[in-house]
Amino acid sequence: MATYANLAYFADNGGVIQCVDLNNLKPVWSINGFDDIDATLTIDIENDKPYVYCGNEVDHQGTRGVSKIKKIDGLTGEVIWEKEFECESLIGKSAVNGGLMATNVVGKNNIDNMAIFSLARYNGCNKGGMFALNKENGEIIWEKLFDNYMWSSPVDIYDKDGNGYIIQGDSAGYLHLIDGKEGNIKSSVLLNGNIESSPAVFNNVLVVATRNGTIYGVKVK
Repeated sequence: MATYANLAYFADNGGVIQCVDLNNLKPVWSINGFDDIDATLTIDIENDKPYVYCGNEVDHQGTRGVSKIKKIDGLTGEVIWEKEFECESLIGKSAVNGGLMATNVVGKNNIDNMAIFSLARYNGCNKGGMFALNKENGEIIWEKLFDNYMWSSPVDIYDKDGNGYIIQGDSAGYLHLIDGKEGNIKSSVLLNGNIESSPAVFNNVLVVATRNGTIYGVKVK
């Protein structure tokens, strides 16, 4: 759940995106998000007005489908823009879905014009993609393709000059440091398993766990 003032925003496995007034728990608006939504909704404030970013995974659509990334007016539920990305999914008893599985980054400082999303099973069933979208119109500012898909939510960090960087873990165990302005990988380190969790950051140290049960402290130089 994401909140702004008295408003709470959330989505469900049926793909419904809702806003509720916390003062009385009455619905304010509700819209169709197209497919299962597991990623946490994020909020950005523009001119004292909340906007919500979200997107769906590929689940009910089958082995192939579309992840729809949306920017929504947080007060009315109006979709400001929507961008579609074709993704794949494994279905059945051992389902492993693709599309938007990770919570997006809302850029600040020198990347404050961007909302950055990581997609699983994009450009190939075991691959992934990261996209920096223009907050104003949803157009792609930069994109980066990965050899491995991502479930881990990207994390934004900033240096003393306000330059933004993105930390992204992938399913093969690589932890990437990415230039937030251009989308270039600055450095990568291989850990010992699928990185599903999102890194926690304190100063220049990242703390992240892998599926193999190891917790790492990684220093950013």
